[in-house]
Amino acid sequence: MMKLFGLSKDALYRRIAKYERGEDLAVISGEKKKKTASKLTDIRYSLREKEINAIAAEKFANVSGKNPKAISTEFAIQIAKNRGNISLHWTVATADRWLKRIGCTATEMQSPTAALKWKEPYSNSTWMFDASGFRRYFLNPKQGRIKKRSYLDIKDEETGMERDGLIKIWLYAGVDIYSKSFFLKAYGGKAITSGSKHRGENKADYLDFFQYCFLEKEDRRVPVFGIPEYIYCDKGSGIMATKNILKRLGVTDVRNHFPGNSRAKGAVEKAIGDFKNGIEPALDGIQLETIEELNDFLHQFCIHKNQISGRYDVWLSGTKIKPVKNVTAENFYDAMVSFDSRVVDNWGCISYHSHRYAVAMDLCGQKVSLYKDSNGTLVAEDMMGNFYKCDPSGPREISNATGYSIMNPSDNFKKTERMKNRESVIEQAKVARAERTILDILPDSANLRYFPASSIPVETEPTIAPKEFNNSEDAWSFIERRLLFSRFDLPEILKQEIDSFFNLKIFRRGHIPDTEVYEMHNLINDYFHKQELEEGIQ
Repeated sequence: MMKLFGLSKDALYRRIAKYERGEDLAVISGEKKKKTASKLTDIRYSLREKEINAIAAEKFANVSGKNPKAISTEFAIQIAKNRGNISLHWTVATADRWLKRIGCTATEMQSPTAALKWKEPYSNSTWMFDASGFRRYFLNPKQGRIKKRSYLDIKDEETGMERDGLIKIWLYAGVDIYSKSFFLKAYGGKAITSGSKHRGENKADYLDFFQYCFLEKEDRRVPVFGIPEYIYCDKGSGIMATKNILKRLGVTDVRNHFPGNSRAKGAVEKAIGDFKNGIEPALDGIQLETIEELNDFLHQFCIHKNQISGRYDVWLSGTKIKPVKNVTAENFYDAMVSFDSRVVDNWGCISYHSHRYAVAMDLCGQKVSLYKDSNGTLVAEDMMGNFYKCDPSGPREISNATGYSIMNPSDNFKKTERMKNRESVIEQAKVARAERTILDILPDSANLRYFPASSIPVETEPTIAPKEFNNSEDAWSFIERRLLFSRFDLPEILKQEIDSFFNLKIFRRGHIPDTEVYEMHNLINDYFHKQELEEGIQ
């Protein structure tokens, strides 16, 4: 019997006894091991858990970066011990078992989690943007011609481009998340940043691409237009440089995903990938000579794909849920004007690039915004929205030799109508203070006014007036958009006088200078402030 089972007599009797006690026959026969309780106390078990997490942190310290690669368990134990993060004795085998137990093996740490499907409630809620270099098309900057090449890898591509005198062509892509409608456009040219080999993603190209996407199209086959509420992109310096401009246009925020996580903007990556992997190889037998020809093809390609897939129809249906925000080329121009700010000193001047400019005599201590118009002229805007052309003659100067008369008079230091108005208001305010009662402070609900909410108008304030206006209608339009009013709200006499003034300038000069428009702008602005103040006093 003992020879039959290959056991000694005592061993056979011990196994029979285990079977009689009810133990599992598979365990008794040795087919599987019996699970034994941990010999670690609760305190020691908790310490092991704490220390294995410290070891795991050292092992996978660089997994979240680019090209992640975990270090060896042995090296991780050594680093954790040197830093004083572990006190127990750890072998590589023990640490690997514990890493497996807590779900922190190398495979598990680097495996991606389930992706989320991005869904928006209406059109132009969120747009994604990205850019990528073409694989087969390159630009000869000297000839302005496109050349086709098929390089083996990135190293071969760099060497071949330098040898052939070629530079990269960049494909810009934008996708509306709600409808998946997309735009593609190519850009090429010399590097903008000194020391760079390629043009890369840059602010100028992104601003041009935004106008291509957001403005209404002359090609009525493309219904998509309007500014989105949010823009989602990576942290590229090119698109982030446009953030302030986009916010001035009405974008609520520009948001970024974490580096190295291309799945975060899968919709725009798919638009780029579909073209580069499917269409670009199919064009090998077709020679596109210039960037313009390439963009004509991209325009037709986008129309075709969006129409046959029904994306345009989905986008149009989304506009019925919430109206889109329409922008114009003029909005883009106003939003892209560069500006700075200064505080007017005691001489009524501001300092700009080591030179003092006269602004006005009644703005001392106030902060003004500085703009440069299309001609490079410096213009200041005060907190009330009034404009002042900065005079390079600087502060006023007087001398005993000239009888204390001003040697360098400037129109900027004339007593303005606003100053006269303030003096008048101060006198009226003295009377109002003496006569005011508590009932005058209570609001009158009958004076409340409500604006219609059926649409969402988008209007960026025109920052700088053109150098000249060809007709009075353009001049009125500028003032109305700046002050957000209608000329018909003015008294008829005042409106007729301003019309006559504009017509006289056109009759004599053939145009209305910007200085005259600024003067009328400030006059109307002061009129409304005075009206508001009188209403408050009454």
